[in-house]
Amino acid sequence: PISCLFIPTGDGMSMTEKIVIILHQFGSDKNEASKYADIFTSLGFSVLIPDMRAHGESGGDTSSMGFYEKKDVEAIVRWLKDCYGRDVFYGIFGLVDGGCTALMYASEDQGVRFVIADSSFGDLKKLYKHTFKNRYKVKPFPLLNFTSLFIKKRAGFSVKDPGSEKNVSGHRW
Repeated sequence: PISCLFIPTGDGMSMTEKIVIILHQFGSDKNEASKYADIFTSLGFSVLIPDMRAHGESGGDTSSMGFYEKKDVEAIVRWLKDCYGRDVFYGIFGLVDGGCTALMYASEDQGVRFVIADSSFGDLKKLYKHTFKNRYKVKPFPLLNFTSLFIKKRAGFSVKDPGSEKNVSGHRW
């Protein structure tokens, strides 16, 4: 299950209203991400903020840094379209891995009107390499290989899977 916070603008939802979906970063939740809502409501947008998988009140045991979360966004958009019509105007604002999720999802959905990706990463494997080397001052190999195997066994995806770099290159933007 996906728990969401909805913040309407004006008198509530109408068929012509614009909606922005805000995707928080790893370790955060919808309540913390709500601090960005005023930016969008002041521009005439209603705001929908989900607790991403394995965060806040949403289900799931593991975050996949966007790999599975893009399917969660697909479910949210399907709900929006079911409730407010197929032509609902929506965009996505994502922070860090939420930005990566936004870009990966938008590369598959031609209905997304805009994406704002703040501090997104392009390639999870490169991110881990950089983090091991620069933050923890350890050589990425063989630690990255063990990390990758652990993630594959525990979460069912590879560190090669998530990343906006391969998803948006050559895209319509």
